[in-house]
Amino acid sequence: MEGEEERKKSWENALADAVPVSPFLTGSIIAVLFFASYLLTAFLSGGKIVVMRGDDVSLSRDAWAALALALFWFAIIGIGRYTAIANLRDARSLADVVPRITPEKVDHHSRGVTPRELAHSKLAGLAGFFLGGVLYTVAVLGASRQGWTAFENPVDVWMMLMVSLLGMQLLRRVYFLRGDTGLFADALKGLDPDLSDISRLYAFGRVALRGALPWFVVSVVNIALESLIS
Repeated sequence: MEGEEERKKSWENALADAVPVSPFLTGSIIAVLFFASYLLTAFLSGGKIVVMRGDDVSLSRDAWAALALALFWFAIIGIGRYTAIANLRDARSLADVVPRITPEKVDHHSRGVTPRELAHSKLAGLAGFFLGGVLYTVAVLGASRQGWTAFENPVDVWMMLMVSLLGMQLLRRVYFLRGDTGLFADALKGLDPDLSDISRLYAFGRVALRGALPWFVVSVVNIALESLIS
């Protein structure tokens, strides 16, 4: 449309368009690749992957932590992408019911974000990368006490890098969450629903539940990890 502001897609959406498979499969592949990179790092550096306590065989604490980080990536990439796709589908179903949600608005939203929003997401990601790295370095590695010796173990460096990347992606997701739910932000204003059939409005409930799904999965993974390594 002439005069319309240019829209661009984030790397997650561009990847989804280039590889049109299930978002859960994409998230699973990325999670497996991250965990495989840990296994390779631990193997080459002589780190423990499996520990034995009597007759019990279990993953090491580092391996459990790496597995949790990989599952966090699945939640952010796989479930996050599924949420965006499903929200667009529900928005299209509401286009004829809710005055503030039009087919043109849904199509406009599906084509990505503005260059300014994309630039802001990069700044959010940069802040997340920095904060994740600093927090892990200070709180976990104790670099403020040990100095450069805190980085002698390649597995610790791997963990720091993964936490930094996770912080980057997490803050980007938080920033984009506003856009993902923007279609529904003012949708209820001026709505005069047919109370004899409100089934078509169930989409609002589904959108709200999907918004909580990634955080629910992250919480479950965190609780499971703590119980397994305690």
